[in-house]
Amino acid sequence: MRGRVTSVAHVVPSRGSDVMGSYNSAIPCAFQRNGTTCATEVTRPRIGDYAVLGTDIHFLSDAALARLFMVFDMGGYDVSYYDVMKQHRVSVTHPFYTPEGFSAVVYPEFDYNFGNGFQMGAGALFLLGKSYTKFGDPASGGSLAFLRASYAL
Repeated sequence: MRGRVTSVAHVVPSRGSDVMGSYNSAIPCAFQRNGTTCATEVTRPRIGDYAVLGTDIHFLSDAALARLFMVFDMGGYDVSYYDVMKQHRVSVTHPFYTPEGFSAVVYPEFDYNFGNGFQMGAGALFLLGKSYTKFGDPASGGSLAFLRASYAL
């Protein structure tokens, strides 16, 4: 599938599909009415399995907090497409530990209490994965970073 323009639909929560190749080549596929030679379908299990790992580390007499949490999608993905060399549709499974099946959230944060009611923190939420994965899907909202401060009298 190298050298082709790809646009795979988003898969949340169960399936998505799209036409592979340029949109000019999609017109002949529409006249075939079944799309067997040009449609690509990405599916995943309806119920997702997730692994959550995290830790909080307090130091400097509990004034500082370093936090790291991660969520991994353990389901994997199946891609079905028409193979021109084999002349039929094939299905390829991408387990969660492959680059094509990897989907995760990484949440690092650092907070510090300066005393006298002033506390400040910074962190980020990184959503990782291909555009058809649970957390790589643009509908997930994308990665973000934040800075917060509070002062209590």
